[in-house]
Amino acid sequence: MKFRNKKQIIINSLNVLSFLLLSYCYLSFFINSGKLQVISDGSFHFARVEEIFNNLRQGHLFTFIATHTFSHSGNGSFLFYPSVYLYLWAALRFIFNPVTAYYIWIGLFLFLTLTISYVCMLSLVKISTEAIYLL
Repeated sequence: MKFRNKKQIIINSLNVLSFLLLSYCYLSFFINSGKLQVISDGSFHFARVEEIFNNLRQGHLFTFIATHTFSHSGNGSFLFYPSVYLYLWAALRFIFNPVTAYYIWIGLFLFLTLTISYVCMLSLVKISTEAIYLL
């Protein structure tokens, strides 16, 4: 029984590492291109992150009204859209350029989605090979 637990830990660890590798391989092409493809309302959300980044850089933790972006119009969209997840993206902006920060942020969510899906499926079927297959 103890050997099986170690074996399961190794298998689960390898599966999670494969999710990390898959996320990296998927996004490495986009990161290397250095370009963004903005579709739908992407520019709106990029401006929201830029506003959060500017406010964090000036020492303000919370953003309620956009005063740096949106043509300095004082857009109040932060009052109606949740921005909790955007703070991670804005924090990555301190380290990376805007394009790389965006793709790393997407990669983290891709990795987390794969991992959470795997853990949920594993709790349902109890066999790691079936859990991977059913993802």
